[in-house]
Amino acid sequence: MAQQEQSVWEGCSSQIINARAFVFCTAVALVLLIGSIVVYARTPAGPYSWLGLLGSAGAFLYGAIRYLDVRCMHYELTTQRLRTTRGILHKRADDLELYRVKDIALRKSLLLRMLGLGDVELTTSDQTSPLVLIRAVRDPEMLRDEIRQCVEAQRDLKRVKEIDFT
Repeated sequence: MAQQEQSVWEGCSSQIINARAFVFCTAVALVLLIGSIVVYARTPAGPYSWLGLLGSAGAFLYGAIRYLDVRCMHYELTTQRLRTTRGILHKRADDLELYRVKDIALRKSLLLRMLGLGDVELTTSDQTSPLVLIRAVRDPEMLRDEIRQCVEAQRDLKRVKEIDFT
């Protein structure tokens, strides 16, 4: 009798992973905007004052795309698999069968620890995704434990053992 698949956890990554990009985009946009104002003040009819505005718009667009990229990434852990969905216009869904997980690691930088976030890294025997990284999620210890319990349950159910040849 097949086990009914149930959702165990759902979540998204935090925008904190874009902090560097956001600071960089803001700095570039401000420098280009101020530069274009200075150039326009000196030569109002010159064509170069618009280049700064275009560069500022480009920096803003880059930041917006980075924001949407993280915003459109979604993780769902079920009793049988980890489903990762990503993409702004073109959606892609990847499923990782949990019995294929070999190792689970937890990574927490100082900034992530201060915000109560962490990364969960899964090493798998899956050909298409040997390394799965769930970035900047809340309560990563709980997620790691949930994944571990589901992995063990799936291995027992499917009678799968992990063997390493070294």
